[in-house]
Amino acid sequence: MAFIFQKTGKPSWYIGYSIRGRRLQKSLKTTIRREAEKGLKEFLELERARRLGTLTEEYFLRVTNRGTKQPQARGYLEGWLEETKGTARPNTYSTYRSTINDFLQYLDEKQGVDMDLREVTADTIQAYLAHAKNVGRSAKTVNNRLKIIRIPFKRAHDSGHLDRNPAIMAKPLKLNKENTRHAFTLKEIESVLAKATPPWKWFVICGLYSGQRLGDVVTLRWNQIDTEKRVIRFLQAKTGNRTEIPIVQPLLDAVAELPTPKKTDDFIWPEFAELYRKTGSTSLSKQFHAILVECGLATPWEI
Repeated sequence: MAFIFQKTGKPSWYIGYSIRGRRLQKSLKTTIRREAEKGLKEFLELERARRLGTLTEEYFLRVTNRGTKQPQARGYLEGWLEETKGTARPNTYSTYRSTINDFLQYLDEKQGVDMDLREVTADTIQAYLAHAKNVGRSAKTVNNRLKIIRIPFKRAHDSGHLDRNPAIMAKPLKLNKENTRHAFTLKEIESVLAKATPPWKWFVICGLYSGQRLGDVVTLRWNQIDTEKRVIRFLQAKTGNRTEIPIVQPLLDAVAELPTPKKTDDFIWPEFAELYRKTGSTSLSKQFHAILVECGLATPWEI
């Protein structure tokens, strides 16, 4: 009787079976149990057909789904995202989602049609990396996106959808040794605040005086602000650390200008928190960059 198993300390699944009393094993080239169970089912059906003398090429193709229409890139990648939703940490999943969604948006804009998975080549992915760099992403961020894109394409290769993993052949960008970022001057900050809408004025002031990341500021809730003790309590999404930040007077003045909350557990700016939940920092970074462009502190990103 055939069965599936994993070796100690190894993530891959194997089929174990016997032929004339000899115990054998075969790698299924997957780390996902559901795919391993599918492989076992195919193996059992083909073995049964072999014993009955009915194993034909047509039967083999029907059982293994080989020779059939390949999955489309969007459907496959969105399916992978859905499967990782229940296993990845929330912040990790958010990064996965923003990366895959941005990659799919690039494919839609450049190709105009939904591509088959096999049509996504190393050149396609390399062109996406160049595009991401051109619209203002750092080389480090772009390379992290490549690492994420490689995960579902490796799975597609391991499960037989692809003959090779195109993302492996795409080359990461060279990292600049020098950091070209600089801290804003007081005059530059005043210029940004003068151009910013009320939400962005709050994000800038809160980020300036708390030192927290944009995502943590955008997803701040009313019950995290204690004006009596003059502290803001943050749960940092990236590290999971809890921290209390003293509220200095300029930040306290900014809190006083915020809209009146309906419930204490509401987000301060719900629409921005929801946007961050859906897309990560990508869309918000674009908004902030547009403000910097308007202030003459940055150049427009190439599309």
